[in-house]
Amino acid sequence: MECGNHYKPKRTAHIMLIFRNLTNEQAQQISWQTQQITPLLPAPDYAAAMLRSGGTVFVILDQETVIGLLAMEHGVTDSKPPCGIVAQLVVLPAHRRQSLGRMLMGLAANDAAAHAVWFLAGNVPDTPDAAAFANAIHMKQVDWLDGLSVLDLSDVDGLRYG
Repeated sequence: MECGNHYKPKRTAHIMLIFRNLTNEQAQQISWQTQQITPLLPAPDYAAAMLRSGGTVFVILDQETVIGLLAMEHGVTDSKPPCGIVAQLVVLPAHRRQSLGRMLMGLAANDAAAHAVWFLAGNVPDTPDAAAFANAIHMKQVDWLDGLSVLDLSDVDGLRYG
């Protein structure tokens, strides 16, 4: 005897995020004018300008949409020990609190370590969310680098677990 109802599993959308170390060519292919993240950046051509100056730009893409960006300057501070500089870290508000910022910082940490730099430094905006993120990844103010917070790359637990 057959019931008229057949079980049909619900289809769920599978989101596949792409983490990319942008090249100049890839940055030019992104339509930055239509990206939701662009107003959160210092300038509409920020990624391309950072790459032209020799920096590194990591992005998180959800299909064609940039939902996260980290820009890192290759030059290190004159401080002892030397620090790589995270110039910008932005995740779209709808995608925050999902460890995407932590993943971007992990990519930056790997890049810095490949250049024998064991500290990342950056300006933490004076907002509760930014302060909570910096605290969660163990990024702290230090006496030897005025005005910037520092992430000691030997403290990987901050990037893994918070």
